[in-house]
Amino acid sequence: MIKLKDLLTELKSIENIDKVDTTKPYSIIWNNGDLVAMSPGAMPPMSLGKMFPMMVEPSKKIVKLQDYDDWSSFKDILKMQQAVKDMLKAKLIDMTWKVDIPMSDVKKNIGSLKIAEFLKYNATFSNTIPKAFHGTTDKELASIQKIGIAPPSKTDQEILKWDQFYGEDSKDKTYWSIDFDRAKYYAEHAVGLYDRMGIKAKPIVIEINNWPMSMTTADDDFQSNMSMIQMLAAMQHGKVDTNSAIQSIRMTSQFAIKGRVPASKIIKIYKV
Repeated sequence: MIKLKDLLTELKSIENIDKVDTTKPYSIIWNNGDLVAMSPGAMPPMSLGKMFPMMVEPSKKIVKLQDYDDWSSFKDILKMQQAVKDMLKAKLIDMTWKVDIPMSDVKKNIGSLKIAEFLKYNATFSNTIPKAFHGTTDKELASIQKIGIAPPSKTDQEILKWDQFYGEDSKDKTYWSIDFDRAKYYAEHAVGLYDRMGIKAKPIVIEINNWPMSMTTADDDFQSNMSMIQMLAAMQHGKVDTNSAIQSIRMTSQFAIKGRVPASKIIKIYKV
């Protein structure tokens, strides 16, 4: 099977760098090995295909990476890492710089990291998922702190079971995202369900680290979506494995864990 990392190309060319003042903030468009420098506000070349933009701030020694995907920048970390490697190879930055990944107005994922730390992040998900997030409400906080995140079949909180289950085993899974903002969206959805019942609740996001891939499965959205998401997965991977957590993460930023996630595995609880 062709893997995403096998499709990434190292630095092939760099264009327009002589037309940009590299002592001031400027943009770099990465396109799988090609780097195109642009002044702020300039329009990118229409000939570029899958573009990936970076903002370079020389005075602060920061490269800001911003994906166009509003579901998850995290699932494109491999591309981000290759883009940074190409910037290093082109000597536009060095290892003393930092990488910043803006997530809307929230920086609770990677945030600002030294380049060396950023490049160490294991975005292949071959053995573990470095960071994952689950959105819920403070109504469940006491239970979560005691027993962890329990699947719907093990909790009496019917309100948090959404409108329906996609599959027979949906009630036995908990749902997670590698994108903080995506988990926050689900937390706000749960708050909305309570609100419609006249119950006040506040959104919270749970973080776990280094969860074993062997204990994951695909998210219901990926398993049940027989149109665009799975079509894209088929194009990227050559075939669709609807139970693959990796494909689920790559296409939706989401995955599922069968059974309970113990409280001892929780790294942090964010009140958002």
